[in-house]
Amino acid sequence: MSAITTMDGSMWVSMWYTSTTDVSVLMSELEVVLKNSTFSILGEEEYHFDPQGFTKLFLLAESHLAIHTWPEKDVAWIELA
Repeated sequence: MSAITTMDGSMWVSMWYTSTTDVSVLMSELEVVLKNSTFSILGEEEYHFDPQGFTKLFLLAESHLAIHTWPEKDVAWIELA
């Protein structure tokens, strides 16, 4: 995930799985991505599932960044479009 550190706001889609499901690690890495990009964050929403799992959506002026975790399967899905 840390391979993507800078991006511009041009149109493209990046989607990937990661075995990292720790919310604090994911958010730390993705905050670096957003900080080093030209994306404009318009809003964000998150939800913690009971007993486990996490979803977060960043609404960007250019599109969105979504994170979904499935800790029981050791996988998270990240989409930046």
